[in-house]
Amino acid sequence: MHLDPLSLRLQVTPVKRERGRDLVFDKLWNGGSFGFGRWQVQVICGNCVFWATVARVMWPLMMALSQVIHTLPDGPVGPAGVPAGDLLAAYQEVWRVMELLRLIVGSPHWWDATFSGSVASTLSLRDRLMFSDAEEALVWVAATLI
Repeated sequence: MHLDPLSLRLQVTPVKRERGRDLVFDKLWNGGSFGFGRWQVQVICGNCVFWATVARVMWPLMMALSQVIHTLPDGPVGPAGVPAGDLLAAYQEVWRVMELLRLIVGSPHWWDATFSGSVASTLSLRDRLMFSDAEEALVWVAATLI
């Protein structure tokens, strides 16, 4: 990720964008392909978490995958034949999500995000307190539990 604090822009670097495209456009994910197992879907979910820092649309897609991931065969290899029932439904959901991911990952629009707020809001509390006027903006709050 690249953060430009002056323009308040967060971007996925070009190298990561290319790797993301290579991952989701792999023919392994084509509809009708049973060549993948749970391990590859976990890799996709991990990448979605990373991408979600810029594109929040990744969260519901990752959640859709997480609902069916337990049904997929363990490891990197899919079933030997054509599955049926819940396993087939799980593969169909993965194909549906992967088609949406291909649309998102293939579009440069999703790899760049802007946000509003002060530059200080991007810093940790410790870093913020190092500014010379931080003490003036500090408000102490106390509470008593009953």
